[in-house]
Amino acid sequence: MLHSAVALALCIQAQKAEEVYGRFEKSLVEAKCLRARVRSEWTTTSADGGIEAVLTLWCASGDKYKIAIEPKKGRDIAETTIISDGKNCWSRKSRKEEWHEGKAIPGMSTALLKGLARGSLLHFLYLSHGERPEVGDHLEVRKFGGVTNGTLGEREVLEFPFTMAVRQKAGDLEYRSRLWLEPKSLVPARRVLWHSDERGSVIMAEMYEAFSTEEIPESEFQKP
Repeated sequence: MLHSAVALALCIQAQKAEEVYGRFEKSLVEAKCLRARVRSEWTTTSADGGIEAVLTLWCASGDKYKIAIEPKKGRDIAETTIISDGKNCWSRKSRKEEWHEGKAIPGMSTALLKGLARGSLLHFLYLSHGERPEVGDHLEVRKFGGVTNGTLGEREVLEFPFTMAVRQKAGDLEYRSRLWLEPKSLVPARRVLWHSDERGSVIMAEMYEAFSTEEIPESEFQKP
């Protein structure tokens, strides 16, 4: 009886976590406008010592978006800015570099919001190279644990673990994940993903320093 009661309680907790996460992802993907500032840090067992960067994302319906990546640490990441007005797209990897112009990528704004909801935003950009929106559908959230109430600094948060999988032909690559959300607004506060195998381990941590769904001026998406 005791084992059955414990199993039932865990099942209810997992269902609650999945329900909360579902509302969180829905609020992001359906947002007409979203601005987020994320401090992202990767720690690896490889010789490069990892990556640290600040990412700012502006996103609006109609495939309007702006991504700014400001490197803080690591050789494998460059200062990058990408701007789309929904029809055309401009990008550069340094302030000293000329802007490169091309056509806007259909579905990219929705993919960016999915990437922000399901996993590390920097990881999504790394996988998609900022050009493959279908990668957003390759990220799958599964295996929820129980949701708990806690604190993060002075903020009250909901904390719950789950698994984030990257679906690929060679087999799914699974990351253990933990997400902290503000209880009422479901604004993300922090996220950690980690993976370990015979090749080594990686830990991805994101702190959300700013997060808003207020209207974004059209000037943010204009030709630079």
